[in-house]
Amino acid sequence: MGIDALERDNLSFPCSLPEFQRMFPNEATCATYLERSRWSEGFICEYCGFSEEPYRFANRLNVLRCRHCNCDTSLTADTVMARTHTPLTVWFWAAYLVSSQTQGMSAVQFQRQLGLSRYETAFQILRKLRVGMVRPDQDRIGGNSEEHVELDDLRWRSHAWQGARNS
Repeated sequence: MGIDALERDNLSFPCSLPEFQRMFPNEATCATYLERSRWSEGFICEYCGFSEEPYRFANRLNVLRCRHCNCDTSLTADTVMARTHTPLTVWFWAAYLVSSQTQGMSAVQFQRQLGLSRYETAFQILRKLRVGMVRPDQDRIGGNSEEHVELDDLRWRSHAWQGARNS
């Protein structure tokens, strides 16, 4: 079950950095936004189909518990953020950066902008967001739907420079 932003007229999207900062200042506002995007008419348990206000946990903002069957549902399930340990605020910032930077950015730039300590985390978030932004009915580079083409700007420059130096 994916969330199609084009079909969500009831959700507002930030048009500027100050607006983004006002809309998503903390984990709670990000979790609320995800909940509204997933269940615009109110929470419905995916296990028993019960429709009632779920239990919420102060220390687990991205988990909702059904009051009927006591099953937990993650707000990030079936999204690029599924099973993540990265805070929602980082994911929201990342999505904003990726969608607002028309020229794109490398994973190293991404890591610096988000203040992430590990390059691998930045690379994985960036890769998941890029893959998630491709509509399933669109052709991918290379034509093979099983393969993804990715290029990290700094690594390309490094390889290009090495090749030019060796020739």
